[in-house]
Amino acid sequence: MESCTFHPDHVAIEHCEVCHRPLCDLCLWYADDGRRLCASHARAYASTGGEVHPPETYDEALQPREITDPTLPPPRDQAPYRGNSTDLYAALAVVIGATSLASCMGFAYCLPVLSGILGLVAVMNAKNALDPQRTRTFGAIGIGIGLLALIPILLFFSYFFIMVLFFIYSAATGNLGP
Repeated sequence: MESCTFHPDHVAIEHCEVCHRPLCDLCLWYADDGRRLCASHARAYASTGGEVHPPETYDEALQPREITDPTLPPPRDQAPYRGNSTDLYAALAVVIGATSLASCMGFAYCLPVLSGILGLVAVMNAKNALDPQRTRTFGAIGIGIGLLALIPILLFFSYFFIMVLFFIYSAATGNLGP
C-alpha cells in the first residue's frame, strides 16, 4: 500500500501522470482531458488554458483512507453477513437443510443430500473462510439438518425394501397369506 506524497497518513489512489508521485483523493486534480495531476502540474496545465477540476469538486464521494498499522487486524465491517465462497457453502447448507425440513419433504427429497454435501464441504474448507468458526458452525448445522431430514427417507426405503423381501420370501415358501 502506497502513501500519498503530501499526506503520508492517507492511502494513494492514483499517481500524477506527469511526475508519477502517489496522490490521495485530497490531492488528485483532473484535467479536462481526463489526466490525473498533482496540484503543481494542475496549475501548469491551467496556465496553458486547460481546465482543471480540483479535488473539492468530487472529494465528498471519496473519503481519505488512512494507512493502518499492518500488524493490527483489519476493521470489521458492519455488514450483517460477510464471507467468501466457503462461508457461502455453509450458509447454503443451512438454508437448504431448513427448506427441506420445512417443505415436509414433497418433491424436495434430494435437498437433504445437497445440504449435507454443502455442509461437509464448508466444514472441510473452514480454514479458508473469512470467519472459520461461523463457517464450521453453519456447516455442522447444515450436515445435521441434512441427516435429520434423511431419516424419514431412509425409513421409507428401508420399509419398502423389507416389504419386498417379505413378499419374495412369502412367494418362495408358498406362504402368501390366508
